[in-house]
Amino acid sequence: MVHDLLEGEGIHGDCLADDFAVGGKHYEFIIRIDFTPENKELMITTLAHEMSHVKQYSCGQLRYDYENSNISIWEGERFDSNTVEYEELPWEIDALQSEKALMSIYC
Repeated sequence: MVHDLLEGEGIHGDCLADDFAVGGKHYEFIIRIDFTPENKELMITTLAHEMSHVKQYSCGQLRYDYENSNISIWEGERFDSNTVEYEELPWEIDALQSEKALMSIYC
């Protein structure tokens, strides 16, 4: 949990692969969640979303381009996060769907 992540970086959470891909897959991750004790459901929803990114990285669906930090590789296709809207990035669309499915079990 990170205090003031939303205020400082404008995000509720993020997931970073913390290793170099082996065979196109990552195995170590850092998840940061904004600490908002008054809204535990938001924290759980954010965790569900970020855990779907863990699945994407560990299955090899999503990878980094180590030469250009703005580029991510989704199922073999390169995407520049500076030119594609956040809501249109395929891994975010997938994570939102997974988040909703996980939260339907929780709530």
